[in-house]
Amino acid sequence: MASKKLSLKILMIFTISMYFIVLHGDNKETIDKEKEVMKCVLNGLLLKYEKEKGKQVIIINKPFRFHIDKHAKDKILHEAVGDGLREANNDEIANDLISRYESNSEVEFLLDEFFQKQNDIGYWEKDEYLEAFKTMEGWNVFYKKFPNAAFYIKLSNACFNEGNNIALLFVEVGEGPLSGTRRAYFLKREKGKWRVAKEVLIMRA
Repeated sequence: MASKKLSLKILMIFTISMYFIVLHGDNKETIDKEKEVMKCVLNGLLLKYEKEKGKQVIIINKPFRFHIDKHAKDKILHEAVGDGLREANNDEIANDLISRYESNSEVEFLLDEFFQKQNDIGYWEKDEYLEAFKTMEGWNVFYKKFPNAAFYIKLSNACFNEGNNIALLFVEVGEGPLSGTRRAYFLKREKGKWRVAKEVLIMRA
């Protein structure tokens, strides 16, 4: 009897271990893809804001989950169908990616572990950011911590189509108490590299 219980216990431990190994492997593969997409968007943003040279760009150090309301969805679908993805079924692709984004669970990982460290890039821990912006003092905390900052960047997790060659990512840029934007980025993987295929402005403050 004791031997049977021991065998069952070993089997249970083995099953749980294999589950976590498979889960971790899947997550690692997804995270690696997300990192490639994020790098592509971040590099483009840094070039876009080159006018702020000499100031620091602050990246919130973990991905966020953005709420996508009906207005944002309608705008994304309208503009994606327009010209961005240049696919015969743009609307189906965009709809599918939005659905995947909404159903995916949030996966957290540190962004400063993969994005090249530079003097003009700083990182703010997500928990500290959330704590600071619980009150109206958020921007005061931000500028006290980063006196030479131009703005902060928040990134969402990325989601991918079934073929893993089209991705959707959301980005928020906070430029001050009354200034900021939120955008959706569609990216395509061509010849082994990601590129931004379409950028949709969802919100401007």
